[in-house]
Amino acid sequence: MDILKLQDYQMFKDIVEHSFDEIFVTDQNGMVLYVNESCEQNYGIPSSALIGKHIYELAEELFTPSATVEVMKQECPVEVMQETKQGRRLLVKSQPVFDPVTGELTKVISYSRDLTDFTTLKNRMEQLEKQLNTQQNEKTGEVADLITESKWMKRVTRMMTKVAGTEATVLLKGETGVGKNLLASKIHKLSSRRNQKFYEVNCADLPDHLLETELFGNPEYGVEGLIELTDGCTLFLDAIGEMSIDIQGKLLRVLETKQIVSKHRRIDVDIRFLFSTNQNLEERVKAGTFRKDLFYRIHVVPIDVPPLRDREADIYPLSMYFLKKYNALYDRNVKLSPLVLHAFYEYDWPGNVRELENLIERLLITTDSDEITMDQLPSMIKTGSIAQAVTLPEKLEQLERFLVAEAYDQYGSSYKVAESLGISQSSAMRKIQKYLRDGRMKVD
Repeated sequence: MDILKLQDYQMFKDIVEHSFDEIFVTDQNGMVLYVNESCEQNYGIPSSALIGKHIYELAEELFTPSATVEVMKQECPVEVMQETKQGRRLLVKSQPVFDPVTGELTKVISYSRDLTDFTTLKNRMEQLEKQLNTQQNEKTGEVADLITESKWMKRVTRMMTKVAGTEATVLLKGETGVGKNLLASKIHKLSSRRNQKFYEVNCADLPDHLLETELFGNPEYGVEGLIELTDGCTLFLDAIGEMSIDIQGKLLRVLETKQIVSKHRRIDVDIRFLFSTNQNLEERVKAGTFRKDLFYRIHVVPIDVPPLRDREADIYPLSMYFLKKYNALYDRNVKLSPLVLHAFYEYDWPGNVRELENLIERLLITTDSDEITMDQLPSMIKTGSIAQAVTLPEKLEQLERFLVAEAYDQYGSSYKVAESLGISQSSAMRKIQKYLRDGRMKVD
């Protein structure tokens, strides 16, 4: 019988100690009788340091307000939202326990659930949704529909607005996929030439002889080039670093003289030139593959467009924008799970905004469910944080975090996580608490 009681006690202890919720018990006077392990995570001190302390003392040092104090005053159940000195937000439900004979209060039992990450994520999503709606409704010119919350990109948009009203030559610099083409189009739409056409030529797409004909035509055969045809318009030359030295020389003469000059003719042209490159043109100049005089001619107003990995604040609004765009296009109503958003924040996006857009479109097309979860992501994104880790312990911890997050995202319960990973439920619970409650799974 004693063995059975001992087994029952051990089972009860295991249940209480591994509870996802904090359990906090005081006597009728407010002295702490018992706390479980979750209290250590919420308050940042060992549970043993709480035993024997008075609730008034703890309320001053560790958290506010105290549901236990209110139960002691009112002798009825109380529910409050509590904030700890560790910055955690807890939903606390406290219950009075009365002596069955005398009816007097004997204990107060409190159950607290940590809602910090959920509250932060919810507030952040609401804030960014509001900002997205504001951006869509603002009538402040074409630049308003650029989706950005990044301070770096806001500097870019301010510079775009300033330079758009001038005739200055602009050089957009940045990695492939950051959106240089879009920004060039926005500059045109904000300019005095907005009612004229916007022409775009990718210098990397055409071999030299075709690029030369495309731009300057072939007078001998009566073929007009874009520079002649775009008189009064805006001409955007993308990937200018790929242009050959010979064509660079002809372009330089147009920029300097505002004329197309050949042995057959001399034609005045009025063009707003915009350029972009994903290369280091200064290094190309040193290597002799790009003309120094042309470099200084097009480098009047350089605008550096940051990569997506340096624009973390843009990941959520861009993801929501593309999700909304392709949901409408394919008549779907698909959402991203919070853990997928977290994986997006962990990934370094070498293909930048273009890669993010293409990924969301692909995921939305291929998923059979209404929510995109971790198991549907490409392995390079799921393991992004592992690749960034340096030491073996760091890599192992990130791998464990990824496996636990993926399983929890898919199954949603500690029992099924334990079953899928081949570990005990108590171990699964501890790992879920560790990786979903210590801030690393937080998206903000």
